[in-house]
Amino acid sequence: MVARIGKIVIGGVALIIVILIGIGLIAPREYRGSVTRDIPRSPDAIYTWLTDFEGLPRYRPEISAVEMGSNNAKGFPMWTQFHGKTSSIFQAIEMVPKEHLAIQTVTSNSGLAGTWSYSLSAGSQPGTTSVTITEVSDTYTFLHRIFFTVLGRKHRLNAEMKALEYWAQGS
Repeated sequence: MVARIGKIVIGGVALIIVILIGIGLIAPREYRGSVTRDIPRSPDAIYTWLTDFEGLPRYRPEISAVEMGSNNAKGFPMWTQFHGKTSSIFQAIEMVPKEHLAIQTVTSNSGLAGTWSYSLSAGSQPGTTSVTITEVSDTYTFLHRIFFTVLGRKHRLNAEMKALEYWAQGS
């Protein structure tokens, strides 16, 4: 009886592993998505928050630390984000105060690289700003494709928007 239960458990674990491997093999590497919400803050306040790269760990728990680097060729900031044992170097590639910010991965060992843009416009209600976050990314490791497929491809976008909403409620 115990041996039979053991075989069932081992068979179940093997089946889960095969399913996850299948997900990793068929999941697309590329992703493009966006999320839009009205945030009860001014475009100036939101833009200031978005460009506080050193402050990212206060609102994004997956980021353990940020180290600012030098500016890129356009004069925009570059920084390294640490995520536990992995890190990614980012740079701002477009900065239009109170309107638009775009950042891109320069290098990463986290399995994800891409461009994220943040567009600000008048919200649907007075005193709000409509924020659209757009991600164009490449999940280039097998394990990360499994992770993001299981969690949902919008997982990162939703996490970023939740961080912004959390900040807006508390400031």
